[in-house]
Amino acid sequence: MSFSKFFLFPTTYYRMPKKGLMNWNQSKISSRIFLATATNLFFLLVLGIYSLTRINTISLENSQFIIGLLLISVVVFITMATALANSIGRPLQEISQNIQEIAEGRIPDAIKNKEYGGDFLPMSQHLNTCTASLRGLLDEMNHMSKEHEEGDIDVIIDIQKFQGEFRSMAKGINEMVRAHIATKKQALDIVDQFGEGNFDAPLEKLPGKKAFINNIIEKIRGNLKGLVSEMNRMSDEHEKGDIDVIIAVEKFQGEFRSMAGGINKMVRAHIATKKRALDIVDQFGEGN
Repeated sequence: MSFSKFFLFPTTYYRMPKKGLMNWNQSKISSRIFLATATNLFFLLVLGIYSLTRINTISLENSQFIIGLLLISVVVFITMATALANSIGRPLQEISQNIQEIAEGRIPDAIKNKEYGGDFLPMSQHLNTCTASLRGLLDEMNHMSKEHEEGDIDVIIDIQKFQGEFRSMAKGINEMVRAHIATKKQALDIVDQFGEGNFDAPLEKLPGKKAFINNIIEKIRGNLKGLVSEMNRMSDEHEKGDIDVIIAVEKFQGEFRSMAGGINKMVRAHIATKKRALDIVDQFGEGN
């Protein structure tokens, strides 16, 4: 009795690759391997049970045929299991490792294995594109930072090098840098106006935490205008004859206080000189 009609060897479920196992279509290989392996195990079980029930009626020729099929099935199972581990486990491990490096803040090298096929090929290509975009964005940021440190504050990230959200990120960085530079220019323009003697030059109210710039500018404005006001007050009083009036130095801090004190000292010195000269004239009047 022949048992070949009870066994359908599952060669139709997979094809051996022409250029090695890693060139299989990996999007289909897992289902093929699973189906082929399950089929082999099923027939192994059927043959084993059938052999036990017909042990006394099976001829030597058929026994050898069954044993041969069993051995072939075992070999096929081992081969397919190895292929499964190599064709799916290896690319998944490499892709997973690269994703983990990105998550930990490192930019991995590109996946260079061109033997990956099926769904693993576009997966590796997309991951390579992602890492290339991250590396490109980082390089552009470092370039912009270096140029700004050297004084060229007009350098920005070239957003044309990026797509999608990477372009949005690059554009956002450029806009943020431009906004900070614009704010600094606003503040320095006010300082320049102060240097020209325009202490009333306005600075628009800046939003949020940028308001500290307004506070600094207004403090400088207050000290400058306060010193000028005190000098004008002293001058007016001296013209009215009250030459003892001086600038109230306690209204100022730091160098502004030093300036006020210096002006008072200078005015006192001039008054003292005039008093000495007038005293000599007075002595002349007395005949001395």
